[in-house]
Amino acid sequence: MKPILLLLPCLLFYGCRKELTIEDKLSGKWELRSSVGWTGRISTYSPGNGDIREFTNTTYTRYSNGQIDETGTYAIVKDTIWGQLADRIIYNGIDGYPKLFISLEGDRLSFYDQIIDGGGSQYERIK
Repeated sequence: MKPILLLLPCLLFYGCRKELTIEDKLSGKWELRSSVGWTGRISTYSPGNGDIREFTNTTYTRYSNGQIDETGTYAIVKDTIWGQLADRIIYNGIDGYPKLFISLEGDRLSFYDQIIDGGGSQYERIK
């Protein structure tokens, strides 16, 4: 009977784990590290550059040079880009063009648009 009682907390802990949503993973502060323009020119940015995106599960704040530039709400939706399903971000309920897609890989957040020769940017988690 004792072995079963010892296993019960483990089963409850692992059985009740909540899968993190993309909004959960996105929450925090991210600072710009690189961007690519439509010409293909790559720009890199040092830590402390002040170009920051901060997200909660439903809101965002954009900083430029360390000062608040824009705040509002956002939503993540699934959409198709180049024949593949991906995550797309919509700011303040405005579904604009070009569509802006995001991807998260560890502490790297990438933004890219649906235009083949369009630009993109990559951020690193700072908090």
